[in-house]
Amino acid sequence: MPELSITLPNDMASAVRAKVEAGEYATESEVINDGLRMLLERDQAVESWLHNQIGPTCDSLKENSPAQALAAGRTKLEAGYKAMAADEEYETEAREWVQRPDRGFQ
Repeated sequence: MPELSITLPNDMASAVRAKVEAGEYATESEVINDGLRMLLERDQAVESWLHNQIGPTCDSLKENSPAQALAAGRTKLEAGYKAMAADEEYETEAREWVQRPDRGFQ
């Protein structure tokens, strides 16, 4: 495996060492590997979000009037909050959001 030498700011180096000293990781390399793995997963999630949600929304704005696109987006948003309301963990927050009179979702 090719080696790579990096320099971290003092606060980051201290955080890496603290993770190892706390027993959360066996080595400093494991801390960096895990952090990079999480960064790559986040990048992939953002890319997927842009491709699957933002792109189609932009396309809809190009193809339809802004009012039509906003109505479609609002419908998706309402469906998402209603789905969250069915989940006990988010029920109260989502139900309150959907039921606010200014939302128009009643």
